[in-house]
Amino acid sequence: MEYSREVRAVFNSETIRVYQAYNRVIAGNALKAQRFVEPWKETRRTWIKPSFIWMGYRSGWGQKDVNQAVVLAIDLKRTHWEELLSMSVVHEGTAFSEGSNPVVVQWDPERCLSNEMGSDYTTKLPATRSIQVGLKFKAVPLFNNEAIVSIEDVTPLCSAVRALLQAGDVDGAVKLLPNERDYPMPDDLRARLGMDRGSRREGKTNGEAGQDRPTQC
Repeated sequence: MEYSREVRAVFNSETIRVYQAYNRVIAGNALKAQRFVEPWKETRRTWIKPSFIWMGYRSGWGQKDVNQAVVLAIDLKRTHWEELLSMSVVHEGTAFSEGSNPVVVQWDPERCLSNEMGSDYTTKLPATRSIQVGLKFKAVPLFNNEAIVSIEDVTPLCSAVRALLQAGDVDGAVKLLPNERDYPMPDDLRARLGMDRGSRREGKTNGEAGQDRPTQC
């Protein structure tokens, strides 16, 4: 089966947006400091995700549990984002071992919005993969102390999307989604991330932003 491995994100010429979900204390402190501070632990692997729908699915749109009650949008400098990816190894398969790798990449099935309550109103897109990036060791201070430009609370947006899905208004929920596009990944990083392995590139060239990904099932 052919599938697409593209990094779909909100980005501009300087920054790219990723998401994380935390409890109210960690998130509140991060919003005030515009970086992560105690009780956030720099020693733990921390995962960032550019896909808003995937973050909604993972966190239950901010309602899964108290430790994912606040969804944060984190804008990173693109230069540092690409530096982090240049350290990465791609994890394939189901068993995960952290090892000593500072950056681990997983390609999980992307999600699309649906009006079915199971899986938090999302469904897998088998032919499309979404990137998740795990940071540890030297990657964490690079992320937290140098890469972050701003941190924003997008929990109200998550709640609004979920409320529309709960009401069966998938079209209305889609209209609220951030405009994510294929990130123009440099060719050396495409190779490192395995973005063209078993996939179709559909004629894209280096530095060309691709089409929007499907958002509705």
